[in-house]
Amino acid sequence: MQAITYHYVRPETGEPPAGYYHLPLEGFRAQLDYLEDTHTLLSKSTFFECLRGDRRPPADGVVLTFDDGLLDHYRWVLPELDERDLWGLFFVATDPLVDGRRLPVHRVHTLVSCYSGTELLDALLDILRDHDQLSVPEQSAEGMYADRDTGESIRRFKRLCNQDIPYEHLPDVLEALEYRFPEDRSVEAADLYLSPDQLRELDASGMVVGAHSVSHPVLSRLSLPDQRTEIRNSRRRLGELLDTEVDFFAYPYGGTSSYSARTRELVHEAGFEWAFTTQPGTITTTDMANSPLTLPRRDCTGIEHGETAASLPDQT
Repeated sequence: MQAITYHYVRPETGEPPAGYYHLPLEGFRAQLDYLEDTHTLLSKSTFFECLRGDRRPPADGVVLTFDDGLLDHYRWVLPELDERDLWGLFFVATDPLVDGRRLPVHRVHTLVSCYSGTELLDALLDILRDHDQLSVPEQSAEGMYADRDTGESIRRFKRLCNQDIPYEHLPDVLEALEYRFPEDRSVEAADLYLSPDQLRELDASGMVVGAHSVSHPVLSRLSLPDQRTEIRNSRRRLGELLDTEVDFFAYPYGGTSSYSARTRELVHEAGFEWAFTTQPGTITTTDMANSPLTLPRRDCTGIEHGETAASLPDQT
């Protein structure tokens, strides 16, 4: 059995982050056609039976998962799943829902969708040099962007924002960037994310909602108390919005460097039964029995019809 991960799924649209890497809606439809023809798209009841050890997962079984709580998932994904009588797991970060704040990761996406990598990186390095409490980090390891085919300037820009700048200073740095690049300042959370009512509609339609932290940080970069807050509060907030228990968690970014053994313990302590990474692989009976908090997922781009589209400024 394998779980497949999706993020932006949309037709060509001018809505933010316009032109950023996404799976075109027609590609999503073609991919669902392919999976329906060649795999077993598991029913929700069968999936839960497999998770609980009541049934052996079929080798060709597939579960669809969607990260970040994006408006795309309500506008484009949900109608397509409903039409096909399918369901999915939707992992939602709660800051946009509860406090109306855009997540830093998507603020970065919006900047990248509007401006070239060279000008963004140059501006960011200037801001870091001018910041009293920050120094320009040495060239960091490739980390979670090592396999991206974007230019080095944009990879370094994203690494600095998402891996290197201390989280206590990141809001100030992003504010300074958005001041220099004002096209980004008009974007609101409602332009990017599900509303509470849309989330409830998604839940009522038979989808399963899981937590994806509060603010989508690299959890391993946080202190243990801050990790605990991100994990527990995301479960509590979603439970209050949906009036239900939330049993699933997905680690933001999801690579092995983005969480630790202690993170897994905190996920367990918060009450989650299952958690997903972004490490590729199939979910076996052994995984479900012995590693329910590190279940693998395969990115949709690695499957037939998974070619992403983008229309970005020069990204060299």
